Amino acid sequence: MSLMAFIKFGYALVVVTLLLMIWASLSRALELHIDSKHPPCLFQALCTCSKPAGDLGIVNCNHVPILKVPATINSSKVFMLQLTANQIRDLEPQFFQATGLYRLAINENPLENIHEEAFYGLDNTLWELELRHDKLTSVPSRALRYLQKLRLLDLTGNEITDISGDNWRGLEHTLTTLILAENSIANLPLDAFSSLPILETLDLHGNHLSVIDSGVFRDGMSRLNRLLLGDNQLAYIPYEELAPLRQLRFLDLSNNLIKQVPPAHDLNGIKLSLDSLKLDNNLIKILYPGSFQYFNILNSTSLDGNAIYALREDAFRNAKIKTLSLRDCSLAELSPAAFAGLENSLQSLDLSENNLTMISKFMLNKLDSLRFLNLRENKVDINLLTSTPTSDYAMQSFNNFQYKLFYLDISSASSIEMNLQDFRRMRSLRYLSLSKLLRQSIRAEDFLEFGVELEDLKIYGSTVTRIESSAFQHVRTIKTLDLSENNIEFIDPFAFAELHSLTTLKMANGLADSVKLLPFEPLKALIELQYLDLSNNKLKNVPDTSFHFLYKLKRLNLQDNYIEHFSKGTVQGDIHVLLESICLNANQIRQIVMHAFVGLKELQEVLIEDNQIELIQKRSFTTLDNLKVISLKGNRIYEISEEAFQNIPALTELDLSFNNLDTFKFSIFDQVGSATALKVNASYNRIVTLTDSNAPSFYTSNFYPPPKAQSLGTVSVNIRVLDFSHNNITYIAPYYFRHADLTLTELHLSHNKLRNITREVFGSMHMLQYLDLSHNYIYHMEYDCFKRVKNLQIINLSHNHLIDLPVEIFHDMQKLTSVDLSDNHIKNLADNLIPSPALERLDLSDNGLSRIPTNCLSPAASANLVELDLSGNTIPAVALGDLVQRFRSPDQLSDYWPEEPDYSDEYMYHTARRDHTRVFHQKKQYPQNILYKSLAWLDLSNNHLVRIEGGSFSALPKLRWLDLSNNSPFNSGDRGTTIFKGLERKLSHLGLKNVSLVSVPSMSLSKLKSLDLSFNNLPSIPPEITANLTRLRALDLSYNDLTVVPVATHSLSDLRWLSLSGNPITALMNTSLYGVSPRLEYLDVTKLRLRILEHGVFSKMYGLRTLKITAYSNVREFNVPKMLSYNAGLENLMIETDYDSVEFGKEMYGPLPLKLNNITITGRYLKYLTQYLLSGVQSKVLRLTVFNTSVEEIASEVFWRPGRVTNLTLDLRYNDIVRVPNPSQRAWPHVPNTVFLQDILVAGNPLTCDCGIGWIKAWDRKRRQYLCDSPSNCVSTRDDVRFATCPAYDNRTFADVLSRDLDCEWNKGFIGSPNFFIVLGLSILTCLYI
Repeated sequence: MSLMAFIKFGYALVVVTLLLMIWASLSRALELHIDSKHPPCLFQALCTCSKPAGDLGIVNCNHVPILKVPATINSSKVFMLQLTANQIRDLEPQFFQATGLYRLAINENPLENIHEEAFYGLDNTLWELELRHDKLTSVPSRALRYLQKLRLLDLTGNEITDISGDNWRGLEHTLTTLILAENSIANLPLDAFSSLPILETLDLHGNHLSVIDSGVFRDGMSRLNRLLLGDNQLAYIPYEELAPLRQLRFLDLSNNLIKQVPPAHDLNGIKLSLDSLKLDNNLIKILYPGSFQYFNILNSTSLDGNAIYALREDAFRNAKIKTLSLRDCSLAELSPAAFAGLENSLQSLDLSENNLTMISKFMLNKLDSLRFLNLRENKVDINLLTSTPTSDYAMQSFNNFQYKLFYLDISSASSIEMNLQDFRRMRSLRYLSLSKLLRQSIRAEDFLEFGVELEDLKIYGSTVTRIESSAFQHVRTIKTLDLSENNIEFIDPFAFAELHSLTTLKMANGLADSVKLLPFEPLKALIELQYLDLSNNKLKNVPDTSFHFLYKLKRLNLQDNYIEHFSKGTVQGDIHVLLESICLNANQIRQIVMHAFVGLKELQEVLIEDNQIELIQKRSFTTLDNLKVISLKGNRIYEISEEAFQNIPALTELDLSFNNLDTFKFSIFDQVGSATALKVNASYNRIVTLTDSNAPSFYTSNFYPPPKAQSLGTVSVNIRVLDFSHNNITYIAPYYFRHADLTLTELHLSHNKLRNITREVFGSMHMLQYLDLSHNYIYHMEYDCFKRVKNLQIINLSHNHLIDLPVEIFHDMQKLTSVDLSDNHIKNLADNLIPSPALERLDLSDNGLSRIPTNCLSPAASANLVELDLSGNTIPAVALGDLVQRFRSPDQLSDYWPEEPDYSDEYMYHTARRDHTRVFHQKKQYPQNILYKSLAWLDLSNNHLVRIEGGSFSALPKLRWLDLSNNSPFNSGDRGTTIFKGLERKLSHLGLKNVSLVSVPSMSLSKLKSLDLSFNNLPSIPPEITANLTRLRALDLSYNDLTVVPVATHSLSDLRWLSLSGNPITALMNTSLYGVSPRLEYLDVTKLRLRILEHGVFSKMYGLRTLKITAYSNVREFNVPKMLSYNAGLENLMIETDYDSVEFGKEMYGPLPLKLNNITITGRYLKYLTQYLLSGVQSKVLRLTVFNTSVEEIASEVFWRPGRVTNLTLDLRYNDIVRVPNPSQRAWPHVPNTVFLQDILVAGNPLTCDCGIGWIKAWDRKRRQYLCDSPSNCVSTRDDVRFATCPAYDNRTFADVLSRDLDCEWNKGFIGSPNFFIVLGLSILTCLYI
């Protein structure tokens, strides 16, 4: 090779290496979409930053109560910024210009609108933008127009109703992924996406689309390969409309209203070539011949959840399908020619969760390429599949099928008994799952002649009682063995002797109740085992040598047993060098002994929740270099010994909540979490006083000098977050927090009994940024109680007994952003009480203020304030002078606030032509007397307002949300013509609830989106009033004097939310709501005076998602399903029973909308629920809420016929319920035609706490076993049972009674199938009654 060639090769290698590095970095960037446990940010401890300063890297501010994007972001470089569930209402123009953001996610914030220059400066850096659930009503196209690198735009979960091709101007050559899911789009205009030629993924699921126009994709969109149209209202597959999409490979049409796969008429020359087609949960009942003839290629097809009862012959004729899923389709039989046409293509067939009793051998023989067969939860006799054919031809073809199959699942809750030897001919099997063995033992002979490829074996739900010696010697290649749901009494010590490759062993609920000692001898041979699950058994004793031969063990799950002692040395650092997780939740361990967990270098989590631990001994947790989580929640811990936790530098979370601690000493955390930000949760304990053995026990005041530093001990702690909420703390010793003064950033002390705040306790917390003192008895605060607390950003002093505040209390807090003083007894506030220029939120609601406290804020604080809550005070009037800066000299009086100019648009732009550079103009200068330059949210409700000076609110240039409810501001004779002056082009939300209106005031509010006029005396709504409210989307007219649906609502084409509740409307005819926008999504017609209610009243509301209605006993033939027969998009239904309704259920008889998955029943007069309540539910998933009723016991008949429901959640809080039957009809989920309970909430009821409700304990064990991916991602004991009480047990918590006094089995509350004649008799009686 010549020198030049060598040099060229070197250059090429360097270039390729650089390109690969860039690609790898970008690929990694696309994956980092979640909080990866970075340390707290220096500028806001509730946020996390991957880097400390300057270049902040990845910033996550999830669930942080901020109203503006932190200012530090603006002056730093940021790679990714995630802002989720904050209260950010506005994005300041040009704010991000210096950040160089690659990815920006602002989710679950009330943005509504985005300023045109919000993303200015990100033109060449921003690749991904998420604006999910931000209440946007339109695509922020002007803000997106100049993002030249944007590839992903996610607008999921907003309120967008209309889109157009102009929305994507400027993104034509960059955007590859567009997500518009879960909006309110009903129509796609022509060329809606034609301006996006390189778009690859388009997600439109969860909208109101019923038709796809033929011109939407007419230009081909040459790169579009993923189209998601699920959860809409499509009635057919849009073949012709999608035909131009030549590169389309993935099509999702699940959860629509499609009744058949083939089109209604013949199509000429149209063929779709797809990799994947999803038609799950539609209305398909029959697969007709030639159903897939218009698909040239269709590799994967899913029809799960359709009520298919017949597969016609030739249904798959010429269909090139490789993977076919027909799970949970109610199939009862299959003809031998059911899959004709798939002989040479079908590789995977999923028929699980059906009602099949037989599978044709001839059919399987013909499927030459079949490798994966799933028959789980059917009733197929495996003998029919594995019996030896008689003829030579049949033998040859059938043997081919058996030898080729890789995956077979034939497990079932009600399967026919089978023999393991029946599978010996399937020598290529790699995965085998089965149930109900003929023999009750597993022996080596059972696996004779098995293939050497078997890796996963699942003998599930069988009656296995014994595992004999060397039982698996002929299948020694097994890597995963699952023996759950058995009754194993004996395991030979050499049962697993040959399983040297086994990495996962599960025996959840697999051991017999008589097995109390963990069978450790058989485990010694499993030298490669990494995951061991012995949960949900009755084990009591775990010998300390049980796991000493499991050198590669990573995860150990022993939850839901009866283990009383976990000995020292059970897990050892020199043996278990790879151990990462230990779960001992829900056992009966009474103490954690010394050196129980020591020297385990890779251990990351220890979960010992809901045991009976009372004491943690010294050095229980020692030298655990990587331990991050210790959860001891729900025990009975009253004492933690000194040095219980030693040398645990990486600890990030310690949960001690729901215990019996009566004190808390920092000395136990010496050198714990020294390398991380440690969070300690000690809430819901019995702490009365916070004292330290090294601290002075006397009360220290200003007359006593502080103790010398050396007398206070030298304990070093690194606690960043400390939660003492929901205790009984009445006293905190002086200097108690001194050990954490330099580390503590977040302190929770709410729901205690503190009475005063002193400097000796709180005055030296230099790093504190969040302080919650709400729900105490605080009546006094020393003037210097926060003397050195200069970094505090959020303080909550609500629900206390404060009368006034010292003037100096907040003076040194220049970073304060949120102050909550609500629900106190404050009547006056000192001048300049809060000087912080960073203040964003001030809550002074429910106090005794008699005027707007303008004086309490410094000019800098008021200029930055975004949210001001003054509701629940005694303010009698609002004047212009209350909202502007007061003049200090008479000479300034001439510079009065000008009324005419409109300051709603703070910036002006020149964007006449796309090819012109944007001209950014200077900010408009406000008059010098403007005080609240940033105020966007003002609540003046529940005051004594009788006068509002005209034009007062025009002094608030950014006001968007105003609530004047429960006042009388219009009684002075001014009908509102001047009250809203200056807000014409600003205000978005206005509350006028209960303001004694007899007519609607004139409001020229062109940008108003929501208006509350409830609880007034309005007899009508004049049409001319709504003529100026063209953008109104939410209108509350409840509890007025309306006798008909107002004609004025007909002109509100954007209306999405309407409440007519409590009006004297006597009739709702089929035409009563015709004029109301068909896009309406929320309608409340409860508590009317109806005597006539026609069934077609809601028929035009195709977009209706939530309906609230009363079960009107005066209405003849009141039937909910008949009224909702045209509302295919309905998801939420709330029914309120009236005073004549003692029982409810027959009104629900009939098929309900397919998507209805949330039903709420309420009404204090209701006592009984009948068997028809759920019979018409079509959704597989249902949440049933019964709230504020007089129901004492839910009859088991309610769950006998639950429609098509398989996954049920029950919310039964706050009724008179004493017991509830277990709705689950099987001990595990996903069994066809049966219900499995997903969750149940029972707090707020007078429970009897016997086995009529105690079955929840057994169900909880099953929930943890089946519904939790892993113990670390699962709630061990739901807080609902911790809050529920038992009157018969001295109001002890339900959780405590379950753990100490009740041991109810699964079947104690089990719903058995009723006798046929009983059901028949009840049905006849019910029909006669109806």
